[in-house]
Amino acid sequence: MIQATLKNLPTEDICIHLSIDNHAQHYLCECGSASLLTKKDCLNLGAIFISHTHIDHFVNFDTVLRHQLGTGMRVVVCGPKGIAKQLQAKLRAYNWNLIAENELVYEIREIQNEQSIKVYNVHPAKWNLQLVGEQKGPVVFANEAVEVRYTVLDHGTPSIAYLFSEPDTVNFQQIEAPFAPGPWIKAAKAAFHANEPTTIIHLKEQDCPAGDLFPYFKLRIGYRFGVVMDHAATAANHRKILATFRDADEVMIETYYLNQDQALALQNRHSYVEMSAQIMRKAGVKKAVPVHFSRRYKEDEIVQIQEEFKRVFL
Repeated sequence: MIQATLKNLPTEDICIHLSIDNHAQHYLCECGSASLLTKKDCLNLGAIFISHTHIDHFVNFDTVLRHQLGTGMRVVVCGPKGIAKQLQAKLRAYNWNLIAENELVYEIREIQNEQSIKVYNVHPAKWNLQLVGEQKGPVVFANEAVEVRYTVLDHGTPSIAYLFSEPDTVNFQQIEAPFAPGPWIKAAKAAFHANEPTTIIHLKEQDCPAGDLFPYFKLRIGYRFGVVMDHAATAANHRKILATFRDADEVMIETYYLNQDQALALQNRHSYVEMSAQIMRKAGVKKAVPVHFSRRYKEDEIVQIQEEFKRVFL
């Protein structure tokens, strides 16, 4: 399961830490100023996902950098068009005369549009951008534990929304099965996953069609977690959100303004309580969490946002 933890207090910028069961690497969504982000959080990161580079989403990258220096880590950074040069500018703002080039590498995956991603490497001391290739969207990151898809929303600037999906798994129900476990389980799982009941499975006791063994296997659908950050409450954005996050298990969505401040939401191309909650309900999301509130609001007003969101969503 994907566990999402907010590393910011409600009145701070947004920062979300992700961990996955039985997986060593962790992930970070957004680098806003967040007082709960620890050195350990930064050292376990396999990848960082940035929606856009407004200061409240990118200002704390320097803290992450500080903790990762000298580790020899290779960290993937995913973000919108332009992030490669913006990250390079951050890195070049410091003096690196005592740092070796193998002490840290960032692989930047710069999302050009819904179909195209440019990939760069950058390392000390000069932090030159090296274009190493391109990859096709909408998958921006994948390994054995998680696949990350994206869609590009409009916030007056491209704002990337990410969907993290665990792979589906097939589990053998050993207690119910009349056969002893053995090498055959792997072949039977593959046949179950591919829905090939006529495949012959060689058990120790006998051979039999895979379909006879299917009752002893159970499919577990992988957990799907989404991050939808700053976006204008427009029909075009909502169509993309519906298409990407339909039936997701959990989504954290920006809920920047109270309903009474819709005019500000329109002016600043943000969402507000009612629209964020409605689109999550319409998408059939099982658990929707309102996050990332305007700094104009005090704690009691943030509670009001959370309560109004819950009322509309449920």
